Amino acid sequence: MKPEVKPDGKPEPTRAVVFAYHNVGVRCLSVLLHHGVRIPLVVTHRDNPNENIWFDSVEKLARMHGIPVITPDDPNTPEVLEQVKAAEADFLFSFYYRNMLKKPLLDTPKRGA
Repeated sequence: MKPEVKPDGKPEPTRAVVFAYHNVGVRCLSVLLHHGVRIPLVVTHRDNPNENIWFDSVEKLARMHGIPVITPDDPNTPEVLEQVKAAEADFLFSFYYRNMLKKPLLDTPKRGA
């Protein structure tokens, strides 16, 4: 599938919703941003206060770049699904995210999950 093209003939930037956590999530989000991928939404986990947090924060990185972040307990709710749909992403990525994403979420991006 080819990228969408603007009226001036230039391709539209790729858009992706990112579900991510831990250093893996930080690294992968960083790479997408470095390559100019537009990230309209990041979904991550709240840090558990009973856990030794020694790793980098996906939420902090996203907020540094002005990206909206949500931290739902369950990503498979109708509310999260609506937010992901509203992001109109080409792709959905999951990088070290701790929950399984169900089919309705995986079906939202235009080009793939």
